[in-house]
Amino acid sequence: MNTGCNLSFAGPYDGVMKRRFRRLVKEHQGQLFSLAYHLLGNSAEAEDVAQDVLVKLWQHLAGLEAERVKPWLLRVTRNACLDLLRRRRYSQAYVAETVGGEPLAVTETPLDRLSSSDLGQRLAQAIRELDEPFRSLVVLRDVEELNYQEIGQTLDLSDSQVKVYLHRARRKLRKRLGSELDD
Repeated sequence: MNTGCNLSFAGPYDGVMKRRFRRLVKEHQGQLFSLAYHLLGNSAEAEDVAQDVLVKLWQHLAGLEAERVKPWLLRVTRNACLDLLRRRRYSQAYVAETVGGEPLAVTETPLDRLSSSDLGQRLAQAIRELDEPFRSLVVLRDVEELNYQEIGQTLDLSDSQVKVYLHRARRKLRKRLGSELDD
């Protein structure tokens, strides 16, 4: 993700705020991209989402308390991904309707099936197919390695809700992957 040195700063912020913003970008941009990528499964879309979130960070920087920045960034990233997924579903449904119910997508090729035989790819796909908030919980805990408190702040859940929902999400994944491995 290229957010580096060519940042253009427009607005009332002084040098201190610009340095704070640069530090926050350097500190969090990788995690924002990673979260977006794991939720979307597409690196170009993930990079776009991460860039948009950083623009929002710039716009809201003055009002953010230091200890709330990370949960705020993760929440905004997650919400942007969910919005994009909704638009993607709507777009796919519209295409299917306009072509007489037949989607224009190419069917799965043998190469696709071969590459999806890898357990890691099946796990990633199974995670992407989880409903919310299960998908976000698994990504935030098992991929991003956030603790329960950070996840709770990000998703506005209590620690006990995080634990219960995470247990349910993992059970769904085990069930899904178990049936695929049995085949």
